[in-house]
Amino acid sequence: TNADIARIYVYGSYGDTDVFSNVEVNKGGTGWTYENPVAWTANNYKFAAYATANTSSKLTSNISYDKASGSLTFSNYVPTNANDLVAAVTSVNNTGLANETVNLTFKHLLAKVQFAFTNSADNDTYKMEISDIKFSVLPQGDCVFNGTPAWNAEGSATEMTIAGGAGIAKAAVWTSEDQIVVPNQDLATVKAAFTVTFKDASDNIVYTKGYENASLSLDGAGSQWQ
Repeated sequence: TNADIARIYVYGSYGDTDVFSNVEVNKGGTGWTYENPVAWTANNYKFAAYATANTSSKLTSNISYDKASGSLTFSNYVPTNANDLVAAVTSVNNTGLANETVNLTFKHLLAKVQFAFTNSADNDTYKMEISDIKFSVLPQGDCVFNGTPAWNAEGSATEMTIAGGAGIAKAAVWTSEDQIVVPNQDLATVKAAFTVTFKDASDNIVYTKGYENASLSLDGAGSQWQ
């Protein structure tokens, strides 16, 4: 929600005229404000905006705005777990000089991956431990956003690591921390590795096994992260 966003960056245009070009807009007690206010004119406007986190950083060389379509392009974008990426586009018909508020509905542009492990309900004695979780994904991508994100993942496969968990009891489900990644990656090329260890009540290891190149699946239809 916008409670998590302190500032956004806005593009705006009508025809071939730029009104805003990556202008910082800050949230205040009485609404969203920016320096050097611009007067409305009697035109059809297009607006696009983005934010990267509560401490939103302004993008420069890897973002562009197309006045004709009103779309944003993010080039060679590399996500980090500290920063989500959200964006919005809209249009305003101001030919009647209504000068209404510009409403922006932001959408998440990145994918959030989480691993889940279940200790069997038949396991009456041993607690489970998961460690050394790794998976490889393409680390960056290009995205065109016109209301719906269209990603092209790029780069060489990069290994991601996620912290494991211990003391997983019978029939319990343990879920990992989130990892933010570029969407639209083919799961056929994404493999995971992890180690499973079982311990008795005295914390003695009774069984351990490492898994390499484990295939991944999605909840629901499709073979790609969206």
